Order: sequence, then C-alpha cells, then structure tokens
Amino acid sequence: MKRMLADVCPELINEWSQRNLPLTPDSVTHGSNNSMAERQRVR
Repeated sequence: MKRMLADVCPELINEWSQRNLPLTPDSVTHGSNNSMAERQRVR
C-alpha cells in the first residue's frame, strides 16, 4: 500500500507550489526522493 503525501501530511497541501505541477500531493508518495518546492509564506 502506497502512502501518498496528501494522506500522510495533509497540512502540506496548502503549501504546495504550482511549480511542482504536474505532480500533486496525491501523486507523490511519502518518503520519495523527489525534490518539491513549497509556496513562499507571506508575513
């Protein structure tokens, strides 16, 4: 059974960057060696 990132770390969905497309949190497995970008946080 694959553990998808969206299921394991749902809090990361809001930080997912459009630069990662076509990958989505539903298509990446937790613990994969893929590098992902996260959105810049505005303070």
